[in-house]
Amino acid sequence: MSKLEFLLAFVAIMIALGVTDLLYSLHRLIRRREQIIWHWLAMAWAVHVLLLLVNSWYGVTASLEHPIVDTSLGFVISQLPVLVLLLMALAILPDSSAKQELDLKEWYFSQRRYFFVLHSLFGVSLVVLGLAMGGQLVGVLPFGLLAVLLLTLAFAKNYIYHVVITILILLSDLFFLSNQSISLN
Repeated sequence: MSKLEFLLAFVAIMIALGVTDLLYSLHRLIRRREQIIWHWLAMAWAVHVLLLLVNSWYGVTASLEHPIVDTSLGFVISQLPVLVLLLMALAILPDSSAKQELDLKEWYFSQRRYFFVLHSLFGVSLVVLGLAMGGQLVGVLPFGLLAVLLLTLAFAKNYIYHVVITILILLSDLFFLSNQSISLN
């Protein structure tokens, strides 16, 4: 087993845990559909996290082939985005199986600080990784700016603000994914 294959196994487990938790949480919500007051915001961010997980799987090879992963510290730095992304996946949907009614809009706003602080840390970890891999500040600056924007969602209670930013993020996801080619060389 090569070093790359060994490291990919670790990353695959982290990403698989995130996808599994998203699907399991969705499964529990669907099973309790009579007690759920559905709202699209939480579901939209769950889709966003799922897209980030899938995209991370295809982008991880570049960071694992970089000399930065020759040390344990370098490997941890290279995997900070994946680890934070796993925490985001664990946080975005409720996983309670309680028999009481659950309002997803209310739940979303009660959990927004934790989720959007994590999402901001995801952006910061991408900046740190980009700089550690020798990238230029101008190349990683969009991730830093996105982290600041997402941090505002952690503290904003305004529904319309959340709706506008959510729609913009989902549109950027669609644009990015539709213009990204997947290379499995």
